[in-house]
This record gives sequence, structure tokens and C-alpha cells, in this order.
Amino acid sequence: MAADWDVLPPGTIVYIEGLGERIVEDKGGGVNGRHIDLYFDDLDTALEWGRQKRQVWIVKKGAGE
Repeated sequence: MAADWDVLPPGTIVYIEGLGERIVEDKGGGVNGRHIDLYFDDLDTALEWGRQKRQVWIVKKGAGE
């Protein structure tokens, strides 16, 4: 998962409504503020998921770089 490291530093574990836990591992060039970018194994799955608004809870804050 990619996130703005000023909001969710690397290593942060989040729970995403309807999806489960994910770990912030990248900062992504176009990810700013309170947006995240999820990684999917294949393009079809990513396109099917599309853009969504979901509740996200921080399970454990990462230590950063």
C-alpha cells in the first residue's frame, strides 16, 4: 500500500473496511494527504476495485524511514 508518509509513515498497519489489514510500504508519486493507493497482483483486479471511499483505521503506527 502507498500512502503520504507525512500522514501514514512506512510500516504503518491499517485496517480497511471490507478489505482487511494492509501495511504502508511505499509513498507513491501521486499519493497526497488522506489518500492511499492499494497494490493488486493484476491489472484486472485493480480496475475492478477502481476508486472507492472506505473507512480506514490505524492498527499500529509505523516508525518511519
